[in-house]
Amino acid sequence: KKKKKNLFSLIPILIYFVLFYLGLLGLNKVMPQNPRAVAESRDLILQCLDDPDVTIRMRALDLIMSMVTEKNLEAIIQRLTDHLYGTDGSYRDHVLEQIIKVCSKEDYEFVRDFAWYVQLLTNMTNLQSMSRRNAELIAENMIDVTLRVPEVRKFAAQQMEILIVNNGLIGDAHNMQSNAICRVLRAAAYIVGEFAELVKDHLTLVKAMLQTRVASLPGDIQGLFVHNALKVLGYGLVKILNDDNEQQATNQPDKSQVCKDLITGSIQLLEPLAGSQHIEVQERATAYIYFLKWLQPALETAAKSERKETAAAFVQVFSSELAPVHAKNQAIAAKKIPAGLSLDDWMGEPWPESEKEDE
Repeated sequence: KKKKKNLFSLIPILIYFVLFYLGLLGLNKVMPQNPRAVAESRDLILQCLDDPDVTIRMRALDLIMSMVTEKNLEAIIQRLTDHLYGTDGSYRDHVLEQIIKVCSKEDYEFVRDFAWYVQLLTNMTNLQSMSRRNAELIAENMIDVTLRVPEVRKFAAQQMEILIVNNGLIGDAHNMQSNAICRVLRAAAYIVGEFAELVKDHLTLVKAMLQTRVASLPGDIQGLFVHNALKVLGYGLVKILNDDNEQQATNQPDKSQVCKDLITGSIQLLEPLAGSQHIEVQERATAYIYFLKWLQPALETAAKSERKETAAAFVQVFSSELAPVHAKNQAIAAKKIPAGLSLDDWMGEPWPESEKEDE
């Protein structure tokens, strides 16, 4: 009898879940024909995100995603973000993926404030873990928005600078092989390097990008850190040499000495990376050490005006701006081979067979 009573007591609960699920399913079907009627129930649908039944939460999430407009995007994403931190596992990964996809839909058609979106992506890195797919989506969106929207580049570069310098992700580098969130560092390194003139503190950033714990990151990310640290270093030298406001307080170190210390410190940080097991990291670190050892005496022996010119020439190597190119245009450009260029001919005379055999 007790068992029967317990079973009967579950019936109202089961009916409740079934009706709720069917109601959300019905609203999903009504949405394309009458979105305004569904939008009137937005608050009730948002409450379904806290339901203990994951199937109801998933249906509610699908419905919420279809309700997003330019006007309500930020309010809905704020609610979903608050919900995100109270979830875990595959469901949290699904919610995170939906947030990114709806924001980036149709080239960010719903996003009014791109600084808000960059901040949102940055805040997502505070999650303890996420799928590799979501980490790569965050990285791709960070890079894409920064390239497409010139007005947000300074803010994005400084946010990525904070991400690297504060060591929030690099500090846990020993666990990074199992935590895909480190893929976000790929975007951070690229952005601070591509827009190195916009960061606040070049010296601190270079030290953070070449610290010993970077060696615990995946090889491709290490290579990006080394490559872009050189860009940050170059713009740091330009800033030091061009900053006339720092001029000659009694306790102010000489600019040439500051430049020397920066280059010497960078060489010391690069030397362990020159022995990396990753060939690209090893090659980049070795090449940059050689280059910096040439640059240091060149700056020391040059006259004051020539130092500025030398540093400016250094950053000219990588100062050309990149712009996004539509995939269709890329395909068209790939088919257009310049007149007189043959992709089948040797660029130079081939080596004699005897020399090849000697090697």
